[in-house]
Amino acid sequence: MIRRILGTMALAGALVGLRASEEPPPFSDYKLVVERNVFNASRMPYRAAEPAPVEVKPAPRPVAKTITLAGVFIADERALALFVDGGRTCTQAAVGQSVSGFTVAEITSTGVLLKLGDEKELRISVGDRLSDGGTGNWAQVGQVEQAPSAQTVIDERKEADKASVLQKMMERRKRELGQ
Repeated sequence: MIRRILGTMALAGALVGLRASEEPPPFSDYKLVVERNVFNASRMPYRAAEPAPVEVKPAPRPVAKTITLAGVFIADERALALFVDGGRTCTQAAVGQSVSGFTVAEITSTGVLLKLGDEKELRISVGDRLSDGGTGNWAQVGQVEQAPSAQTVIDERKEADKASVLQKMMERRKRELGQ
């Protein structure tokens, strides 16, 4: 009888795919059966999880680039133009060199001729500011206020010194005359 029971158990184990030495799978393997019980009266059809809504960020606004002709330097046969970009970085360029996509075509004592390919030419004076407005279409947008040149400062000091000397001479003459 015991043999018969053991034989039946061995047959049942073989049918299930278990050996007598193996343990049955853990209950966590049957989690899906518990969650989607076919005998539950309130069960609903399977729905895949909806993906999270994708947040659409607006495209960043284009950043306007600016350059300013800060000055020109001409000595002997060499001419340089000094440009300052919006980030306050100073760049020097000679005729034929490139600045912000422009090619420096000519440098004079009062300004520079810039070429953008064969399409566009811009003649700018010292102090002129150019901007592309973020669109790549360069145009002059104004002039920066310029500090007085060194020669102007020296001339003003000389005039002040002359006036001071004249005032002192007049005071000395008054004392001499007893006035």
